Amino acid sequence: MNEFKRLNMVDDNALAQSQPNSASEITEEVSIADFKTKVIDESANRPVLVDFWAPWCEPCKQLSPILEAAVAAANGSVKLVKSEESITHFENLT
Repeated sequence: MNEFKRLNMVDDNALAQSQPNSASEITEEVSIADFKTKVIDESANRPVLVDFWAPWCEPCKQLSPILEAAVAAANGSVKLVKSEESITHFENLT
């Protein structure tokens, strides 16, 4: 079964039980400078989820713990990276 389907099959109880002690245990910050290494290159090994967020964004604050719990429940088979930079800065990366 592919990782995407397995991740979708995780129930809410499993997500709640799998929450890490801190977000830093399962997430990495990514910038334009290291996007190729942390996202593009790493995606050859496993799926990489990129969370573009902002400290003023209330929906981002609500979504982050859900993403972190889902990635924690995947036990390392999915990587989560976060960027506070605008997504438009990444448009020209290849």
